Amino acid sequence: MKERGFSTISSLLIVFAMNAVILSFVLTTGIFLKSSLHRDWMVKSRSFQEKSIKEILEIWFCKIKDMESYEKFFESGFSEKGKEKDFYFETTLSIEKSEQVQEAIPFKFSVTSRTFRGNRESRTIAEGEGKLFSGQLPFSLFPLFVEVSDFSSDVKIISGLLPKAQFSSLPFSLKLNLSDEIKEKIERSGEGIFYFDFLDFAVLFVNQDVEKIHFSREWDFQWITLRSEGKEVSLRMGRESSIFKNSEGELISSKPCKLIMINGKIDSISSSFENVLISGIDLTIISSGSIKIDSSIDGENSLLGICSVGLDILSGEEREGYIKISERAVSIRASLLACGKGIEIEGDLIVKGSIHAKRIQFKNLTIITQEYLLSGLSPTFYPLTSEEMFFIGQLNILDWREK
Repeated sequence: MKERGFSTISSLLIVFAMNAVILSFVLTTGIFLKSSLHRDWMVKSRSFQEKSIKEILEIWFCKIKDMESYEKFFESGFSEKGKEKDFYFETTLSIEKSEQVQEAIPFKFSVTSRTFRGNRESRTIAEGEGKLFSGQLPFSLFPLFVEVSDFSSDVKIISGLLPKAQFSSLPFSLKLNLSDEIKEKIERSGEGIFYFDFLDFAVLFVNQDVEKIHFSREWDFQWITLRSEGKEVSLRMGRESSIFKNSEGELISSKPCKLIMINGKIDSISSSFENVLISGIDLTIISSGSIKIDSSIDGENSLLGICSVGLDILSGEEREGYIKISERAVSIRASLLACGKGIEIEGDLIVKGSIHAKRIQFKNLTIITQEYLLSGLSPTFYPLTSEEMFFIGQLNILDWREK
């Protein structure tokens, strides 16, 4: 009897133990499944919130193209509600204008994306700042400015948050950014090569076709050699000085040369090696006719502009304007602008700057935007838009919080 009783008790203990194990397994599995489902929901929720924040910024900021006044940009916020698969969402945007500084209006923005289902709720909050530019703006602000937009979606633009709709379907019409002082000097010039030393800068003016402009560097100095109708001149440029040299001698200036203006075409722009540009150079090359770029022109951060404006600089008569870029050029750090037929790129090209034209022909084009251009810095004499326009630049996320 004792053995039977002991055996019964042992059996009961084993059954209880097994039930405890099973119950524990069920509870643990339930908790794991619940935790797994919650984790899966949070991952989907966060992913949607990130996408939603970027989309609402794109939608809101791209409304700027249709604005008659920049004040409308700050009149109200923007919100979007709906259902996404197995949860609901609400995304709101608010904008606060700061004090205007010249043509740039700094602003702050906050975007909250909330997803919820039942008792579950998740929020992502993004706060940032930007600048709204208005007026006749330097084209260099725009990473890509094209009038014919059929192909613009094929251009790879590395630009972070910058709204893509600002890049295409824009009326292309320019205004030369020249002071009356410069105009008076060049109007009095005959044919030939002239170097003008103004109060704050120097200008090289060539009133004839140019066979070659060649870039090289020596330490912290930029060397530029120019050949026109058999005559050769050179510029040795620093950030605060320049030396002009021709067959008659040299002119030393305490001011940098910021403009090379050619009333004619440029058969070739080339460089001694790829990383040829010195830091801080501020130079605009303007040609009334066509331009051919035969090699890479890259280097340190600089404000270089190369422009074919398609107009006689003195008479205003229309000329054939375009820029043709050789397949030997693989990287250019500059802002490029071309009227007329636009820009033709023969090979794969990376532009560390911006492109502005009525149309572009290319095989594989990548534009890497430069923060200093988006902040409002531009080559001093880069052409302006002929019409007043709006542009959002220097768009940055300062804080990203998840709750």
